[in-house]
This record gives sequence, structure tokens and C-alpha cells, in this order.
Amino acid sequence: MAGLQRSIYQTLPENSIRILELQPGELHEALECRLIVQQITEENAYEAISYVWGNPARDVRITCSGTSTGITFNLGEALTAFRYKHKLRRLWADAICINQEDNGERETQVGLMRLIYSSAQNILGWIGPDPGSAELAIDFMRKFNREPDVYIRSAKTLLALDEEKKVEGNLEPGWRIWKVIKELFEQQFFHRVWIIQELGLAKQAQLYHGLVAVDWREVSRFVFIMDNQAAFLVNHLQLKSWIANRTNLIWHTLRDGRPKYSFIEVLNWARVHQATDPRDRIYGFLGHPSAADTFGQLVAQPDYTASADEVFINFAVSWVNKTKELFILSAVDRNLEEPVGDFPTWVPAWNTGSQTALFIYASIASPRSDAFISVIEIDGKAALRVRGFAVDTVAAYSELIDGAEIAVSNLENERQKKISFLLDRIWETLALSPALANPTHEVLDQLTLTLVSGFQDGKPAIQILETHRADFAAYLREFESIRDDGPGFMLSSFPPQLRRALRDLEAKGSAARFVQHMNFIFAGRRVFVTSNGHIGLGPQNMKAGDVCCVLIGSVVPIVLRRKESSNAYLLVGEAILQPYMNLEAFSLAREGKLKLREFLIV
Repeated sequence: MAGLQRSIYQTLPENSIRILELQPGELHEALECRLIVQQITEENAYEAISYVWGNPARDVRITCSGTSTGITFNLGEALTAFRYKHKLRRLWADAICINQEDNGERETQVGLMRLIYSSAQNILGWIGPDPGSAELAIDFMRKFNREPDVYIRSAKTLLALDEEKKVEGNLEPGWRIWKVIKELFEQQFFHRVWIIQELGLAKQAQLYHGLVAVDWREVSRFVFIMDNQAAFLVNHLQLKSWIANRTNLIWHTLRDGRPKYSFIEVLNWARVHQATDPRDRIYGFLGHPSAADTFGQLVAQPDYTASADEVFINFAVSWVNKTKELFILSAVDRNLEEPVGDFPTWVPAWNTGSQTALFIYASIASPRSDAFISVIEIDGKAALRVRGFAVDTVAAYSELIDGAEIAVSNLENERQKKISFLLDRIWETLALSPALANPTHEVLDQLTLTLVSGFQDGKPAIQILETHRADFAAYLREFESIRDDGPGFMLSSFPPQLRRALRDLEAKGSAARFVQHMNFIFAGRRVFVTSNGHIGLGPQNMKAGDVCCVLIGSVVPIVLRRKESSNAYLLVGEAILQPYMNLEAFSLAREGKLKLREFLIV
């Protein structure tokens, strides 16, 4: 914290926090406050501030407990906006209420974050100064939330007519409000790691864009609807609203009140958010209910003397040894061409900024745990010892797929995509396999079930296969309907009976529903075909020759790469691979067609 002096701090007793008593004043007057110490459980009410620290080199002065000191420019703006004119205001702001130069105090206070934010009377979120459009954006969100179907239909019409103008400042009226919404969710406030815990723990939260306020619940509803009903628009306009919706996902609970997502899933959802200190990508979520085991013990203890790599490795080793599960492997998203030094390939680097959602398939490839799993040390490096089956190898794979390539609008937009006519490009890859030269509906099912992770409207798609097939047929029809050069490569490759079957189904299906399911897991991955002609969806850094495995303890298949001149393997990433998504590897093993073996992943 720029210029902050240790003299304003006293040692904190156990379970205590400092409260900033902000003195009243006008907007133009200098800031004055004092810090007082209180037990976190005291009845004295306070409000906690949620904000972006910003550049520590830009600071403003505040007189704190009689001492002039520096605080970041962003915190200065927030305090100025939140200051009352005629009475003091009791606030908590981490940058000044925690002695940032004392690692021991930081660790203790981070461990109390759940209590600090859940005990606050209110959370005051500072988005930043009003750029002049705050009221317009917030008013639109409120109207949208009342009648989302109306606004989504309107956006679909605009998209189909291609009324968007690419020249800045020359947008058609229908798109102008979406430009304002786009700018709102590009504000750094929505991209902070800590905001997820701060808003999730809040009794109530008000967000301020300048002096324009909105209840977090209003924003939360808007981004939830956008992700779940208008993903096509999020992708087309490259809206960052989906980043804000990660807070909804992370705090989603089951009917019995338990968190829906595990701590690994929480950490993965938050990778797109920004953290000044990479260690906070774990420590910033210790207030989440999934961070405690059944005995109430936290999965990690804050340690700001350890490096980020040490924190990530120690957490992974501890997690695997305690759970005997391999789900943590699904969170690995790394370019193996880049040198990693002593960092194990099986340990997620939580600061890589991955945008891919973890696979949640409708069935499981393997049991979730295995007592055999262990971490051993080889040449001073943590190696993962597992067992399972090598079921196939990667033969060919598609281009890396971006979410913006999925939805269909019109021919002009399609030709401007990096991957135009996505289904044709995917099928060009799959057609390299002789086993797929004469595709049947069953072969096509392998692909379509993979594209939607086996789900259809929250149910296993295999249980409503005709609806699933109809939705895919409708999606393929959307591509075909905008062509001006006859049938595409995919449709032309199908035998006549399959083409007729798809034509009969297309009117019964919903392309939008199929796209909505694809959007969730498809982006940032590659479709691939194996040496045996099986279809899968895998990690971005896969190569021909990589080994497709079913590892006991991982509910989805895992792609490994043999390390040169070694019996060990490097982890490439998780995959969906038909037909190994429903314990088939174990049936084949019982028939003597697959052999259980040990793998060492370094």
C-alpha cells in the first residue's frame, strides 16, 4: 500500500479487526478517518468495501488517526463517494484495515475473511466513476430482467438482420444499448478474484458506478439469464457478463444448502478473474463452504512466505493424498511446449487464466476415487502414481474452437469467422478416419453427445435421444440454410438414408437449445478422432500419438503424453471419449481386452 506507515497500526488481538471510521465531509474535502480495533463478533455494525486496488503508484492522501498517509487512487475515490456529509461512517477496507507489510497479520486476517464479509451489515461495491452511461446501463438491466424473452427475441432479430455496424460510433440504435452493457462488464471490478467471495458472503450488496447504485441481485439475475438463455449474444458481442456470472455459479447451492461445486471447481471457475497476488487464487476462496472438510478444517492455510508455485504444488499434493481422487487433473490447462521447470504437469497452475469449463458428463468413465493413488518424490519433484487403462491414441484433431464460432447468423458473418461453417470443419477432421467413411446415426451420436457433454436440458441426452438428434438436425439445418453453394461437406458426406433422417427431424428440434449446451463446454477445446475411429473432445495442446486413458479416480478420460527417454508420462488434459464414458473400460478389462496398469505422471 503506497506510503502506508506502520505507526497507525496496533497489534490485533485474536479474532479482531480494524474498523475505519470515516469522518463526514463534502466531495471536495480531504479524507479523514481513524482506525479502531474491535472483536469481529461485536454488535457494532460496519460496512465492507469491495473494490479494485488499482495501481499502487497512484495514491491520494488521507489523514488516518492523526497521521497523513497514502492510499491507492481507487480506494480514495470509493471513500470519497461513500463518505456521509454530516455523520461518520464505519467501514472496512482490506488495504488499510490490514497491515499489508505484516505477513503474519495478512495470513490471520485472510483466514477471517468469511467472518468479516458475512458479518458486515452491507457490502459497498465500487465499480468506478460513472462514464456517463451508468444510469442507462442499470436501467436497461432492470427492464431486461422483467421481460428477458422480449429483449432476447429483439437481439435475435438484430443478429439475423446483421444490423450491427463495425465502425465505432456508428452503431444502429438496437445495438447501442448493448455497447453500453459491454462497456459496463469490461470494468475491472467484475474481474477481481476477491469480488467472488465478497459478494457471495454478503447479507446484501450495493454496487456503485459513480453515484448510480444497483443491487447486486439485479446484476446477478441479468448475467445469469444471459449465460443460460442468450449465450449466442454473449459470444457474438464478446460480452464479459459471463465473467460476472461465475460468482453465481461458484455460490450455487443444492436444495439442502450444500455447495453445488467442489473447491476444485470453484478455483477453476475463478481462473478468468484477476489477482494481484497469485497465491490469492487459493486463499481468496477459503471463505467458501467447499473450502472446509467434513470436520471443518480448511483445505489450505494462508502462507505468504511461500511462492505461488509452492502454494499450488502443496495444495495439489495435500488434496490428492486426502481425497484419493483425480478430479484435480481436469483443472490442468497448460501448453506443454513451454518449459515448466520443476512444476509437475499434473498440478494446476491456477494463474494461467483458463476459460474452459471442467467436463461434467452425464455418466462416468471410472469410479471417483482409488486408494492406490499416491504422490511420491522423484528427483525432488512430486510425481503422481495412479492406475488405469490405455484405451486408444489420438490420430487427428480439429482447430482450436472459440465460442464465437458456434452460433449461426448469416452468410456474411459466417465467412468472417476464423472457423467458418464449424460442423463442416469438424467433420473434415473426423473423415480422416477410415472407420467413419460411411457414418451411421450411431456414429453421428458419438459426435453430438460429445459436443454437449452428454446432457440435454439437464438430463442424460441418451435418455431422450430423439430430441437430442432433432436439436442437432436443426442446428445443422441453420448452417445449410445460409449457404449459396449447395450442401456442405458434412451433409454431403452422409449416406442418403442419414440425410433423409436428419431432414425428417430438423423441424422438431431447437438449434438454439443445442447451441446453448455446446457453449458451456466446447470453447477452448478440440474435437479429435482416435486410431480406432472413436470421437472425442480434448485439450488444446493435444498431439497425434497422445495416449487416451481411463484412470481409476477420474470420472472422465485423461490424455497423457509419454515423456521422452522415460517410462513416465506428462499430463495433457481431460477429455470426453466415446465409447468410454460409462465404465466400458472395466467391462473390456473383465473380457481380457484391456489390461490394468500403473502410470507415473510427472
